[in-house]
Amino acid sequence: MSRTPNRSTYAKAADKTFRHGVDNDLTGAEFSAALTWVADRQLTNWDIKHGADVAGRCYQFAGRYYFPDRETAEAFQKAFGGRRWSLADLSERQMLIAKEREIARDRSADDCA
Repeated sequence: MSRTPNRSTYAKAADKTFRHGVDNDLTGAEFSAALTWVADRQLTNWDIKHGADVAGRCYQFAGRYYFPDRETAEAFQKAFGGRRWSLADLSERQMLIAKEREIARDRSADDCA
């Protein structure tokens, strides 16, 4: 998936905070079904004021869906497909560096396939 430079403050913060997710460009009915899937699991929308607290929260920006844990990301991928990634093995310092996160996403997407 080609991604454009991210200019969203919320998405940049989520990118540094969430360690699990799925990249999937859903449209129309699939996108609505994905939002319903999230609501059915009682995940609330995360925003910057919640900081690093991601328990019970999720975030969606463009084609990237962020989840609080591996199990939720796996379930979402099974339901809607896409490229699952995990940053669980990154240190706190590495989570702050965009290039480190993207390298880890690419590496983990191969492992998660």
